[in-house]
Amino acid sequence: MDEQVDRMFDEVAKQFNSTGKALKEDAIRLQEWLETQPHLPKILDEHVLCNFLILNKGSIEVAKQKIDNYFSFRTKLPEIIYEMNPKLPHHKEYKDMVYLVDHPQLTDEMYKLTFFKVKGETVSPDYDPLNCMRRLVSMTELKLRYDVMCGDIFVGDLRGVTSNLVLKVTPLMVYKVVVVLYEGVISSRLKAVHMINVPPVLTKLLTVVKSFIKPKLFERFYVHSEEDALKKVIPLNLLPTDFGGQGLSLQELEDALEARYAQNQDLFDRLDEIKVDEKLRPGKLRDDDTLGFYVLRMLNRDADRLFDKAAKIFNSSGKKLSEDVLRLQEWLETQPHLPNMLDGHALRNFLILNKCSIEIAKQKIDNYYSARAKVPEVANEMNPKLPYHKEFNSMVYLVDHPQLTDDMYKLTFFKAKGETVSPNYKPVNFMRKITTMAELKLRHDVMYGDIFVVDCKGFTLNVALRITPMMFYKVAVVLYDGVMSSRIKAVHLVNMAPPLTKILNIGKSFIKPKLFQRIHIHPEEDCLKKVIPLNLLPTDYGGEGLSLQQLDDALEAKYSQNQELFDRLDQIKIDEKLRPQKLKDDNTLGYYGSFTKLEID
Repeated sequence: MDEQVDRMFDEVAKQFNSTGKALKEDAIRLQEWLETQPHLPKILDEHVLCNFLILNKGSIEVAKQKIDNYFSFRTKLPEIIYEMNPKLPHHKEYKDMVYLVDHPQLTDEMYKLTFFKVKGETVSPDYDPLNCMRRLVSMTELKLRYDVMCGDIFVGDLRGVTSNLVLKVTPLMVYKVVVVLYEGVISSRLKAVHMINVPPVLTKLLTVVKSFIKPKLFERFYVHSEEDALKKVIPLNLLPTDFGGQGLSLQELEDALEARYAQNQDLFDRLDEIKVDEKLRPGKLRDDDTLGFYVLRMLNRDADRLFDKAAKIFNSSGKKLSEDVLRLQEWLETQPHLPNMLDGHALRNFLILNKCSIEIAKQKIDNYYSARAKVPEVANEMNPKLPYHKEFNSMVYLVDHPQLTDDMYKLTFFKAKGETVSPNYKPVNFMRKITTMAELKLRHDVMYGDIFVVDCKGFTLNVALRITPMMFYKVAVVLYDGVMSSRIKAVHLVNMAPPLTKILNIGKSFIKPKLFQRIHIHPEEDCLKKVIPLNLLPTDYGGEGLSLQQLDDALEAKYSQNQELFDRLDQIKIDEKLRPQKLKDDNTLGYYGSFTKLEID
């Protein structure tokens, strides 16, 4: 490393009470550790290792995890990682459409500036957002080896980016780059994202992004109404002339970046060859959840506040809720027949669902595990990696909204994707998917209650009649009442063909009149605007929220993030011989009595 780089590393190290000298000593320790990791390639030099330490505030242990992730994540994102080589054809194709360049000089606070701008009046319809992700990753590879990675500032001019192109950026793409790569691997220290000429549809995409990133990070996104605003937030000597600054033009920055790519072609060719042999891994690192390969969690911005709000409805509090969670955890330790699959968030939900009663929550937790033997065709066949999931998704939308209503209800939407549902539609797949969604809600939402919106257009009577009384009973009574204690606020039905009312009569046999009164049949779709908040109602129904397709994409991202959870759920087995004693009400699941009525508030 040259003297200037040494000085910069020393300056950054002071931010976490270290020095450039100590940083180099720790880099040597990392190199020694790498020698003990036979599954990891040896292609990281001192400069890169110092950057990993800087990015992780000088922590050797966290840096080890991120270095392991740097290699291991490649198999999780092959569509980006193994397609980022700048010699590939799509690199030139992308470069012909847009500028995506960084500045070789850091700001005085040592932040790296990256600029995005369309080259023509409008981006070509052939624009592929994946190529943007690939170029960002290739730029990061260069930054790791030549820059001091103290942090980033992004500037995006979105003039020329049409709504159709914005909608090509799926939630899963955003998740993979923002959370998996930039947080799980690079620990990117983002100073700010400044955007100008932003199309209105992008605000909807930003709503999806909120589900993936921490509030502190999201607050660093700035949308400016005019280009001159950039002169106030970006140093004029670094702001490109394209934005009225005094720095190099975007074309000059691109030329410099392309020269860098050419000088490092051998590096990218070597990166293409990287393979990690997991059989040689000496042992798991402490935090294998960093990349979320085992339990990727969606970040709930307001979980503590919402749990506190819900608890107060039942004369409790967030603090008392946390204390009761500890009691449940202590009780679970005395139940050798129950697997340990529920974290503090899920246990808080069991308490909220049962009006903060510890004793009833115990029963429902026991039921949560025991019910699997009673409904194996649902509980043991719900893994989203199974073929039914893709088949079901090709026919219908069954999605929920990541944001709760103001009164804390979860919105779930159901709608056929075509004019008529395929004759191959299987209602049992609906049961499976609704159960997978419940598993995610249990771990990531505050489960105060539900509102369902069901669009019956495209569903024939023959398809509807496949919903047998036993099917309805198992989901409505066994799972939703016996396990989840679901608090249903309302069910809104639109486009209801007269023959389908016969199906409702089946429901009357199982559910109490109080719940049946909460089922509303609307004569037209516009009625939904009066009962569902417009900011959450999908555009498919004239609302201002995310479309059903965007909600579908977001849910699929959630499934992908939680694949390890569903694989673990597949392994759940209860050994009744180990049960210390029967809980008070073994009839909750209808094990001994006849069909019970669905209980609601």
